Amino acid sequence: MQHAGKLVSPDEARTVEDLAREMEMVITFYCKSRNLRYSPDCGWAELLVPFLSLSMSRADLFNCFYAMTAKYIPRSVDSEIASGCIHMYIQWSQ
Repeated sequence: MQHAGKLVSPDEARTVEDLAREMEMVITFYCKSRNLRYSPDCGWAELLVPFLSLSMSRADLFNCFYAMTAKYIPRSVDSEIASGCIHMYIQWSQ
């Protein structure tokens, strides 16, 4: 995942591959647990990046990601509108 590279500095022990694998595992589990299909333009990877910088366990990472999507991303709209909500939230939080 291209977003993992944003988090790695030369003095960190985690590599881009480690972060990309972590992102993939969290998003895969999220999709399976909610019976969803992943789309690269849905914004989930961008939403997950700030949580990765906190160096938390995978379970905590998933729980934070799940809570964020459950609270702030509408469930009953089409994926284009939900993706737009994610992108607006990311822009607002930066």
